[in-house]
Amino acid sequence: MARVVKQVAKYMQENEGAQSARILGELMVALDSDSDFRVNELYELPIDAFELALDLVKHWRLKHYTSRPGDLANAVAVEELAAASRSTWQAPRVC
Repeated sequence: MARVVKQVAKYMQENEGAQSARILGELMVALDSDSDFRVNELYELPIDAFELALDLVKHWRLKHYTSRPGDLANAVAVEELAAASRSTWQAPRVC
């Protein structure tokens, strides 16, 4: 599951502001919180994002009874923090 969540988070980061990123984010929130999601929005996704959405749903279904609410959001938050720290990390200066 973590692999798929990381792929979705990477897609959302690379496509920030795009409708496809918004839809994937809404799908993750809906799956994680057992809230409603308009399935017809999946048809608006480009094929790569659509396949990510399907993978996310498949893995969510398998893990649904063994995970806690908030796991998807927490996984994305951890990945975003890791990505941010990688992008701002600088090698120490050698004098």
